[in-house]
Amino acid sequence: MCREEKQVREAFNRLAGEWDERALSSPDKIRYLLSFLTIPPSSTVLDVGSGTGILIPFLREKMGSSGLIVELDVAEEMLEVARRKFGEEGIEYHQGSAERYKDSRRYDLVIVYSSFPHFWDRDLALQNLISLLIEGGELSIAHSESRQTINQRHRGDGAPPAFTLPPGEELARELKKRGLEITRVIDNQELYLVTGRK
Repeated sequence: MCREEKQVREAFNRLAGEWDERALSSPDKIRYLLSFLTIPPSSTVLDVGSGTGILIPFLREKMGSSGLIVELDVAEEMLEVARRKFGEEGIEYHQGSAERYKDSRRYDLVIVYSSFPHFWDRDLALQNLISLLIEGGELSIAHSESRQTINQRHRGDGAPPAFTLPPGEELARELKKRGLEITRVIDNQELYLVTGRK
């Protein structure tokens, strides 16, 4: 584990017990973001940087009780909070990083919600996550706040280690170079969403 990954892991493990009170997200905004994604019943979804499982109930609204949600987070304490809240029916929990996670499965959707700035190697992470998609699968980088708000917060004292969130069109170009067809870019004062299809 590299130094940057260790720092992020330790920071979020410390925050796990209070994370749900600290990181309040608008349910309406989350539903709006997910409305742009293809998540039919029986989907296999990888939720990267899943934290305490904020997306689980919203993914279930789209998928029903079928399909599989795989929660992936570098901080095992975050995953433990999610497991206590949501159990294990139709959900798996894996400790690991976006850069190094390996799985023999391929996913219909890989979603990175509110965690992209904390990846320690963006190029490696994007390459790895795209490799985990089925043909026709989607990769989505999403935040229910603006890029400016996210970047300002990560400059604050005591914030977990983070990089700045790039402009949506810049990230879209990166994904396109890696072979994805860009299906949606939203980068405004309310939301951030960049989605590409393999």
